[in-house]
Amino acid sequence: LANCPTIAYSGEIDVQKQAADVMVQAFEEMGLEHPRDLMTRAPRNPANQRGRELVHIIGPQTAHRIHPDSKSRMESMLQHLARTKTPETPQAVSFVTSTLRYDRMNWIRIIALDEQWSKGYVYARLVPPNTIYVLPNGVSDFELNFGPGELPEWFLETPNITWEPVRRLSGTGGTVPVRDDLFDEPPIRSDRSWSVRLYADWREIQTEEGPLKIAEWKTGTPPWENELRKRHGLSGPIDDAFMDSFLFVTPSGKCRHAAVEEWTRSEFEHAVTHWRQQMRGDARVKADADITEEDIANHNLILWGDPSGNSVMERVMLDLPIRWTDSEVIVGERRFDAAHHAPILIFPNPLNRRKYVVLNSSFTYREYDYLNNARQTPKLPDWAIVDLRLPSDSRWPGKIVDADFFDEKWELQAPHFERVSAKQ
Repeated sequence: LANCPTIAYSGEIDVQKQAADVMVQAFEEMGLEHPRDLMTRAPRNPANQRGRELVHIIGPQTAHRIHPDSKSRMESMLQHLARTKTPETPQAVSFVTSTLRYDRMNWIRIIALDEQWSKGYVYARLVPPNTIYVLPNGVSDFELNFGPGELPEWFLETPNITWEPVRRLSGTGGTVPVRDDLFDEPPIRSDRSWSVRLYADWREIQTEEGPLKIAEWKTGTPPWENELRKRHGLSGPIDDAFMDSFLFVTPSGKCRHAAVEEWTRSEFEHAVTHWRQQMRGDARVKADADITEEDIANHNLILWGDPSGNSVMERVMLDLPIRWTDSEVIVGERRFDAAHHAPILIFPNPLNRRKYVVLNSSFTYREYDYLNNARQTPKLPDWAIVDLRLPSDSRWPGKIVDADFFDEKWELQAPHFERVSAKQ
């Protein structure tokens, strides 16, 4: 919303006005923390904050509808905005995201965050005659991309990327300025398109206080480009698998343990029924024995059952960070009895790293959240361990005894310790 005119509306007595009030507060706080303020070294004066104010029109004594007077006022504002010419290429872009599912804003694309679900942003502005000021924070890989005809005409030569914190000192919050000519910016193309990719190359240096990690920014493709990492379309959490084509894969055999068999069958039936009720479509279902290479190439695979009964799950299980044997579910150094525990997780499909596999889960919000669409958000992270001795209900698939996100390399995080290979 920082990149376009924004008008909000609420009825004064609307029971959902609380959600709008939260947005008002977030908008104001965003203004106080705007990256443009960080481009200067002036200390912040709490008594003179340069925040933002959200235009929030309130319909007097109105519930969940638009008051006629408010409607007229908003239409007048929108007509005025429609007459205002907006530059085809924004001169300044401020992009904040916490997930790579939403990775683009105008000519900025964030390719990697320092940590999913922690705020990352890139602020950039175009300055004549040929400078682009950039300020990243919480990101480790991003791109500036202008399509044909989008780079302003006053750029007569290769843009010069300039920023202050070219290096970041981990753990100190400090920066080490580096000359701009360390960047190797590509030339402008003849169709007035231009793009450059910048990534943080972390290395360790020795200081008087001991070893310290430092990130030096470079242009081009990072050497780890083809390694397993979180990226757009492959960043989790579990619900992200249902943002693209998916296929429910049912087992041809039975689970090793009766409780797991009963639970996985019940959760599968729940998933099929509630996908139809909530998404107004029929989930595609296919048996494990019928899965083809084309299915693996084109769909996220939602696997039901356990490795004993589902042959596709058996194929991928050895390459997942969480082990599921006949007797145990193993998460790092934690062990759970497989007789009455089951894992739910999302992970890049070992058979096709461009797609997901998911174990025993559909979207993770349940009946309790159907009342209000503000509740219909992911309720579980990348993985969870379910104790089946507590029955599923309108909020949870059972008792969640452990859950977390994988890190940016799709590995277990502390306190779950290092990734454990099932091949060991």
